[in-house]
Amino acid sequence: MPTVTKMPNAPDYMDGIINLRGTVVPIISLRKRFDLCECERDNNSRILVMEVDDGLTGFIVDSVSEVIRIRSNEIQPPPSLALSGGISQDSLPASSIMPKGY
Repeated sequence: MPTVTKMPNAPDYMDGIINLRGTVVPIISLRKRFDLCECERDNNSRILVMEVDDGLTGFIVDSVSEVIRIRSNEIQPPPSLALSGGISQDSLPASSIMPKGY
C-alpha cells in the first residue's frame, strides 16, 4: 500500500491523502467510517480508488477478491430493507444487482 499522508483537521475516518500519478486522492478508512474495530493492516489490505462525484476517492479495505466495472445505468437506489436497519442513505446511497456467479 502506498504511504498515506495525514491531513490536519480531517474527519477521523479520513486517513489522509495519496499522490496517484500526480492526482491527490483522499483516503477513507471504511472500518473507521462504519465504527468497526480497527485491525492491523497486512499484505491483503488494499486501497480501492473509485470515481465519486466527479473525483477520485480511495477506500482502505481489508482485502479484495475481484475488481469489476459497473456502468452507471446498472446503479440503482438501495432496497428499502437495507435502509430499515438504521443504515443511513449517506452510507449506502446506491446498489447494483450482479448476475449470478458474482
